[in-house]
Amino acid sequence: MTVLEEMGLVMRAVPGPRASVEDVAHWYEQKAHLLEHIAEDGGPDARWVRGQAECAHRHAEILLTDR
Repeated sequence: MTVLEEMGLVMRAVPGPRASVEDVAHWYEQKAHLLEHIAEDGGPDARWVRGQAECAHRHAEILLTDR
């Protein structure tokens, strides 16, 4: 799957206001994986994008532990 295809999947999967905590956490994990793939391509913003991926992973974890 290309980064562009993955980006489309993540965008279409944004959870709605009535989504469960698990669904929202799952979406943040999807977003984190997308950001990791973008960072793998390198470039001047790769380090920043990796940091955003780490933030998304942490946010998913917090959602699941703070219930």
